[in-house]
Amino acid sequence: MFKRWTMLLVIMAVTTLLAMVGTTVAAQKAPTPKAQDNVAGGELEVKKMLPLMDEDKDGKVSKQDFMKFMEAEFDRLDKTKEGKLDVKKLTQPPAQPVRGFHK
Repeated sequence: MFKRWTMLLVIMAVTTLLAMVGTTVAAQKAPTPKAQDNVAGGELEVKKMLPLMDEDKDGKVSKQDFMKFMEAEFDRLDKTKEGKLDVKKLTQPPAQPVRGFHK
């Protein structure tokens, strides 16, 4: 009986240890998002805005034009002038109008 319990405890300990090691290894191998991945994710939207950035309408957008546009857009969105944008507020869909009974 003692051998059976000892064996059972050893099996449980080894199983727990293997599960912990597997979780640690999986956590270490999880890819961390790179800044370039985030930038590439917004590429389509940025391309759509390029004509708005081309102030002199020469078909070219300089880095200076690009940064000037993005800074102005940031300032426009920063309603509280805190120097920060509230991602949650800016990305939530607009509230639906309340419809009620009219007299």
